[in-house]
Amino acid sequence: MTTSEVAAGDIERAWMRCAQANPTKPPEYAMCADAAKIADVYARVLALNLQTVDLQTLRAETREALMRWLPTERSNP
Repeated sequence: MTTSEVAAGDIERAWMRCAQANPTKPPEYAMCADAAKIADVYARVLALNLQTVDLQTLRAETREALMRWLPTERSNP
């Protein structure tokens, strides 16, 4: 794993941390902007059975959202 790669488990943990800190509320039950961006990345991880994602392949705003919520201690696949 290179320094620009993030493990799938860390992406999941980032999404969970963000979603827990910003729970959905009625009537929309919509995710916050950061959670929605991270969820898109996590969906790709699941759909393509990826072990890592290269941060450089993400749009800047998606990469920034993910970096805000990554766990401080990251995994090594």
